[in-house]
Amino acid sequence: MQKSLLSGALRCALGAGMIAGLPIVASPLASSSAQAADEAQGALLVVQLFGSRGWKVECALEKESGKMIKPKARGRGSNSSGSIIGRDVVGGTCEIDASSGYLRVTIVDRTDAFRCPFENTAADACEATYPAGTTTSIQISQS
Repeated sequence: MQKSLLSGALRCALGAGMIAGLPIVASPLASSSAQAADEAQGALLVVQLFGSRGWKVECALEKESGKMIKPKARGRGSNSSGSIIGRDVVGGTCEIDASSGYLRVTIVDRTDAFRCPFENTAADACEATYPAGTTTSIQISQS
């Protein structure tokens, strides 16, 4: 019985943000340290995919270490989405097969580390839409 009262009191103290009478406060130093650590890990490449029917994207990406990674994504059905993500990527190629349905490819680059491989895109977006029957490739490279 005492054990459950003690654990209940501990849960209450944790829920109130207090342990041993000291408040638990999020430090701005902790968040800036986490952000600095994240930036130190290198550029993050995110390729978002959305399309209809059958499509696939297969990439061969080189990391800063020289290691090659080969992420891929596939879509089936009327509204399919997927993503390809790589940290510390310096470049590579993605093969795009939208033979059965359209595919929209968006590169999300919050660090401005990569060149947009698509022509005729808006200044604030890096995306292209491929109609059904398209097979192509894009080059990924750092700015």
